[in-house]
Amino acid sequence: MLLRTHAMPLFFLSYRRDDSAGYAGRLSDALELRFGDCAVFRDVDDIAPGAEFEQVIVERLTQVRGVLVLIGPRWLDASDEMGRRLERADDFVRREVELALQSGKPVIPVLVADAQMISAKDLPPSMSALAGRHASVLRDAAWRSDLQRLEQALADLPGVSDGGGGREWAPAALPAGGDLRSGHGRGRMVGAMALAAMLVAALSWWMVGPGVLNPAIGPVTGPVIEPATVAGVWTGRVDYPWGVSMDERFEFVPVGEELMGSAGYLGLPRAIESGRLIDGRLQFSSRTEVVSGSDPPRELTHRYVGTPEAGQIAFSLHTSGAGSAEPVVRFTVRRP
Repeated sequence: MLLRTHAMPLFFLSYRRDDSAGYAGRLSDALELRFGDCAVFRDVDDIAPGAEFEQVIVERLTQVRGVLVLIGPRWLDASDEMGRRLERADDFVRREVELALQSGKPVIPVLVADAQMISAKDLPPSMSALAGRHASVLRDAAWRSDLQRLEQALADLPGVSDGGGGREWAPAALPAGGDLRSGHGRGRMVGAMALAAMLVAALSWWMVGPGVLNPAIGPVTGPVIEPATVAGVWTGRVDYPWGVSMDERFEFVPVGEELMGSAGYLGLPRAIESGRLIDGRLQFSSRTEVVSGSDPPRELTHRYVGTPEAGQIAFSLHTSGAGSAEPVVRFTVRRP
């Protein structure tokens, strides 16, 4: 599925940062790959510094087609020195939920990290209606299938299946202002794609010129790639170094020498960043935010180099982050 653009967000994502920030980023990534690069509104990315919080929330709620309330194990009982946050009228999560319920828009609780559905008796009266809404569950062990069910439920909301308000869906192109979101909730690729590619070429150790050795993958040299030969969907089996094998899906959208689209990693589509067709190879990266128990989220960077040959693309994948690096993974993709 191609990346798509929207003039306004389709979904409002409410979450508590110290409860489910990592899941919020992961879910936002997935929904933006399915519904569009600006389809999800969440305050950490989209409220400008100095803006009046409640006014922005009300404005966005009038625009979206549905509201997702992300609930983790600490959502209900999150506290500070003044007590339980939900008991305070100025708690921002409480205000988001109250305003969402008042708006009349569909409100869907989304349970993550083995959280249980909340009870009306545990909520302030102004929020109690949330307990009566049918919840969606996103389990780590069944993320892909759970996500598909949630995405289908969202696609069935009024105004979503046609892109919202009758808007046309189209393959993502470089915006006139040069602002392209990567789909990663915490890090957006800002600026023209060409400029980003040049910066990455200059600063990143792996995006190297002809004949220069990539420490993880090898020398880069080769003929010019015609964009049409790699455009579209490719699939292949990837054997990850910790004993997990997944059928992954890649969708490439070449624009000249730039490369956009999505790359599957552990069964989930990730936005392609810093993508280029250079010296006979496809070079791009993607990112994943990993959440483990109560530890802070950590970010992994996945760097891909692919060589097209005889109707297939042979890839090398190098993953690093949080002070560690995985062994290089080699795999092949073909057109389905």
